[in-house]
Amino acid sequence: MTDTPTATGLSRRIVRRDPRLLTRLQVNAHYQTKEEFDRLVDNIKEDGCLTSVPLNYGGGEYDEGRELVVSGNHRCDAAVVAGLEEIDVMLIEDAQTKDQLIARQLSHNAITGKDDPATLQQLYDQIDDVDWRAYSGLDDDQLKLLASCSSASKATRKAEDSPSGPWPSATESPHGPSGGPWTLPNPCPTK
Repeated sequence: MTDTPTATGLSRRIVRRDPRLLTRLQVNAHYQTKEEFDRLVDNIKEDGCLTSVPLNYGGGEYDEGRELVVSGNHRCDAAVVAGLEEIDVMLIEDAQTKDQLIARQLSHNAITGKDDPATLQQLYDQIDDVDWRAYSGLDDDQLKLLASCSSASKATRKAEDSPSGPWPSATESPHGPSGGPWTLPNPCPTK
């Protein structure tokens, strides 16, 4: 990071672009199954727009309207399949190094957070309409697997770690009993 200027924030703006003309990444580690991509296309058709904007880069290196999609390549591809002629994107206007662009790409895919299985199930159960359950991208089998993983995780946690369970309550320290971050062992394999 020594060869880059001090960060003071990105110069960016929201613009409308034709998703068919945007430049896609040549190398993208993030992938979707056909089922996930089809679900994304169906959701975009239902909404008539993207509900989260891709991150694009111009920086004087790409022609207007043909900027590089740093994050959101699948959303752009799905928008094309869904028949959208224009989408909103966040456009980075200032020059970026290769390292900055790759780091932004990777961070958008890697820093995603986790779902609490019990809360996820609780929210899912509140959806009455079967079409909106499908829209959520979840299904009963996935939720059962999450629940079984959650049960296995709780079984491996020491009871004395916290009176409020695996995560700190609003009045507890954000650090675990050893002073480090709260972590749980994950007995369930990842894909």
